[in-house]
Amino acid sequence: MTGDMKLTKYVVVSDRLTVRRTGHDHRVVFSTRSGAVLILDHELWQRVAEGRLDRLPAAIVDQLSAAQILVPLGEDELAAVVDENLRAIATHDVLYQVVQPSAWCQLDCAYCGQEHAGQQLDQPGQQALLGRMRERLATRRYRHLKIGWFGAEPLAGLGVMRSLSAAAAALAREFDCTYSAQIVTNGLALTPAVATELIEQLHVDEAEVTLDGLAADHDRRRFTKGGHGSFDRIFRNLCAVAATTDLRIKVRCNVDRSNAEGVTPLIEALAAAGLAGRVTFYTSPVYAWGNDAHLTALGKQEYAEYEMEWFAHQFRLGFQLGLVPPRRKIVCMTVQPDAEVTDAFGTTFNCTEAPYVPAYGAPNLYQIRPPGPPPTAPTRRMHAFNQQILANEHQTCSACPMLPVCGGHCPKAWLEGHEPCPSAKANMRQRLNLMFAVREMAVTS
Repeated sequence: MTGDMKLTKYVVVSDRLTVRRTGHDHRVVFSTRSGAVLILDHELWQRVAEGRLDRLPAAIVDQLSAAQILVPLGEDELAAVVDENLRAIATHDVLYQVVQPSAWCQLDCAYCGQEHAGQQLDQPGQQALLGRMRERLATRRYRHLKIGWFGAEPLAGLGVMRSLSAAAAALAREFDCTYSAQIVTNGLALTPAVATELIEQLHVDEAEVTLDGLAADHDRRRFTKGGHGSFDRIFRNLCAVAATTDLRIKVRCNVDRSNAEGVTPLIEALAAAGLAGRVTFYTSPVYAWGNDAHLTALGKQEYAEYEMEWFAHQFRLGFQLGLVPPRRKIVCMTVQPDAEVTDAFGTTFNCTEAPYVPAYGAPNLYQIRPPGPPPTAPTRRMHAFNQQILANEHQTCSACPMLPVCGGHCPKAWLEGHEPCPSAKANMRQRLNLMFAVREMAVTS
């Protein structure tokens, strides 16, 4: 039986690690293809790594096969992974619609590629959007409608959100779909009263807010259009919303060379405010957004090393850690046939980072449909990303053991000539080491 099997190429393994209570050495083995994480005896793992599969107990072979650490000998794994991705896209039953209710933002962030205007999605634009959603829901392939409120700054268009949310929820009910929403906001207007309305009236269950460090770092990077700092107000809102509502909150910190040293103090401040068990915290490297913001970025390895320090600090302060990325069969909305972004002018895209960016021209080179009723089928860019990976057009992806959990990360970045590999590619082994250490501490405490 084992003669028909091989070790998958989609695997990452920790260092040789010792269990203190027994003195035995183990390896943490992560199958990126299945998402399974196993802790295996070191000697047993050596047999697997060296191809001595006939020396494995039958129960272990079954376990490794179930985790897709051992796979059929003749299998084309890249083709199998891409096929799983395509089938997941074809059977996905959530209609995802991103809405940018306003083209305005109070902030003038240093790395933002957008140009803001006072435009809000007007009634004709709202009706056109609802008409397109009706057409897609009428296919009866969807069981859930999910709205993503995005910007510029979505809360600058709260009136549009109220109107569209009620109509979208009614549309979902008409087609026997459940309904939910999430929001990405700068947090300036996210007061407890607004958060309560988002939860109770607009069905929003998750908000993402950006803090780029404490006030000294954040206010230098994310200042208002009047040149004023924004940290104190956002932080105050976060604390109040976390204390008075059950809104799930993600705090994102955009990192480059100028604020990398400020991430740890931010983590400490969030913990000191009692938010360690209440919010999810993560960092993201600054990247090109129709501009040259990527020129200030940390090197990939340097960022990955910093990230391990931040993970360890979060653990010490009681944050939940997202060390192991899940299997990612749908990389993003660009590969979904019906997922769309509608901006405040009524223009349709299939990528959230395309609208309002002057560098993309007029008309925007990423638009898939102009404003108004749909006269023709949309012209989608980047939708064939999985097929491009299969054809080795992105060779770094095709040969990478992280492909199943990364999915290629960002089709738009590849299209623009940037290699968007996530930090986990550079620090996955260290993440597994930390996972083992956390487990050891839990067992011995």
